[in-house]
Amino acid sequence: MPDTTRPIVDLFAAETGALAVRCDVADEAAVNAAFAQLPGTDLLINNAGIADCDLINVITPERWHRLFAVNVDGAFYAKIRFSIVYNCFFDTINCFTN
Repeated sequence: MPDTTRPIVDLFAAETGALAVRCDVADEAAVNAAFAQLPGTDLLINNAGIADCDLINVITPERWHRLFAVNVDGAFYAKIRFSIVYNCFFDTINCFTN
C-alpha cells in the first residue's frame, strides 16, 4: 500500500523534531523492530487504527480478527514495548497516548 501521508509526516517531523516510524502494529515483531529504531523517547503517540464499515453480517471472521489485531493487539504491543524500553510501568505521568 502506498504511503500517501509520508509528505505530511515528514513536514511535521521537520517542524517539531519528531520521528515517525511506520510499521504493522498487528505484528509484535514489527513493533519491536520499530522501537529499535527510536532514540530516547519522551512520548509515544499510537496513531494506528482501521475501520470496517460493512454490516456485521457481511464482515468475515478474517476481517473481524484483522480489526482487533490492529486496533487492540497493536495498542497493547506498543504500550508494553514502550513501557519496557522506557520503564513507564510505575510512572505517575501517562507517557503513552492512544
